[in-house]
Amino acid sequence: MSFAAKPEEPWAPLHRVLAEKAWDDCCPFWDEDGQGYLIGTHFADGYKIHLFKMTADGKSLIKDSEVIYQSHGSEAHKLYKINAIIIIFLVRCVTTRVLMMASAKKIWGLQPHGSGTSSPKKINGLYLIHSFRSVRRQPIG
Repeated sequence: MSFAAKPEEPWAPLHRVLAEKAWDDCCPFWDEDGQGYLIGTHFADGYKIHLFKMTADGKSLIKDSEVIYQSHGSEAHKLYKINAIIIIFLVRCVTTRVLMMASAKKIWGLQPHGSGTSSPKKINGLYLIHSFRSVRRQPIG
């Protein structure tokens, strides 16, 4: 990570947040309250997608993480917040590449739900699965 007081000003030297090997597609997210999170795939451990809470300065991870999804080859995950709903976007690769979005009202509502080898189950909100041909939606609540 790096930071600057203003984008046009000089940036601080790069600082490593996660020093372990075999992580991919790490992406930060900050909630309205200023709390930072990092989502990343540990591909050396079965492509488990972990969600970490970050320290207040964003330079370190609180190592208690939550595995929120696992699927061989999963990648490209991002976290968003739209209309007070936390949304995770990812691509899973089982027999074909599938774009997947899951949502919850709280960030820790994105709970583990299996190996990703079958259709995901509704855990705490809406799942939208787009396999480049079809879209399924379920209302929240």
